[in-house]
Amino acid sequence: MLSFEILYDQFLSTISSYTLSQMDDEDIKAELFNLAINAISRFKFPKMSLKYSFNEEEYMYYFDENVTQAELTVLLAYMKVAWVEFQISKEQKFDSFYYDNNVRTFSMGNILAQLNRMYENFLADAKDKEYNYGRVNTGGRSRLGDINV
Repeated sequence: MLSFEILYDQFLSTISSYTLSQMDDEDIKAELFNLAINAISRFKFPKMSLKYSFNEEEYMYYFDENVTQAELTVLLAYMKVAWVEFQISKEQKFDSFYYDNNVRTFSMGNILAQLNRMYENFLADAKDKEYNYGRVNTGGRSRLGDINV
């Protein structure tokens, strides 16, 4: 059984986040778990079951089957998509700091535009990783010619 901790570590090594740096460890784990569940629900047709269970002694979630790095790569890509969706939806991004027309401030619209571009890139990358994942069998060879395997 593979721990979600491996998924969390790989995700945290691919992003830098001010939001996460302001959280304590329990809140970070809860947020990462939510991102992982979101990614699992988006993953279409995994070759291995992505069912998971909770170990109360270790207070950790585990995949019930031996999930490989191929599945983790797709899950990580979808976790990034969910993370950017969360960043875009924060209501603070829509608040204006000043309501005076004479005061020039940095536009939050610029940040939203950048986040939207990042979201589109991450989503395209996740779909590409999932597509490539489906093109090889569990042995790593091309699925061309495999029938219902």
